[in-house]
Amino acid sequence: MNINDEDLKQLLDNIRGGLDRESLEWRQAINRLLIKLQNSPELLTSSHFLYLEALDKTWEYVIENIHKFEPKPEIPISESFMKWVKGYLVWRIRDLYRQKASELSLDTEINPDLENPLTLLDILSENGFNSPTVSGLDAYLENKRQENIVTILQNFETYVLEDPEMLLRNCHPGNRPDCNCQLLSIKRLFTDPPEKFTNIARKLGIKYQTLKSHWERRCLPLLQQILKDLGYSNNGES
Repeated sequence: MNINDEDLKQLLDNIRGGLDRESLEWRQAINRLLIKLQNSPELLTSSHFLYLEALDKTWEYVIENIHKFEPKPEIPISESFMKWVKGYLVWRIRDLYRQKASELSLDTEINPDLENPLTLLDILSENGFNSPTVSGLDAYLENKRQENIVTILQNFETYVLEDPEMLLRNCHPGNRPDCNCQLLSIKRLFTDPPEKFTNIARKLGIKYQTLKSHWERRCLPLLQQILKDLGYSNNGES
């Protein structure tokens, strides 16, 4: 449900109007506000594996900093408030992404799955998605370190989700545009847990082997090329 301007203003007035933060009245008011936020269709949602953690931190931020919210006079208070909340949520996701990525090794599985585990190196490798030599990996890590991994992951995910040139959506087997590379990439790389090929094939009504072959022969090479276009080079230049 949308947050009504009048209801929101009354809630904010109650929360910020001098009530003791330890009082039952204050806790009830802040709980009502959080429930309205959680049920709002305007709240950002995501299947990203960091989303729930970022959302929890956002609620903590709202509770601790509600007194700092300043409505923008030129727009409705509900719109102003949602911009304030969503702005922090987006920042929190990016911040957590940096923290997690700084701990990420190139050979860490990014979609743990016994059926078809995939590492960043599976995509980045120039050698048919096989891991590079130890010396090559060491050179890459020495030259680029973790900050480049962060950039690659962020830009890669953004590109796949937005598919600005329709490269992924236009890549599909035969007359099955519903089984395109963007859909498969989201389900395999950016869904937690990653969806199994058997489940995807059943839902789409397509043969498992057709889907798997399309992923391996067309989608993975396309994802590799996208990464190269975004600046990745296995010789350490990016």
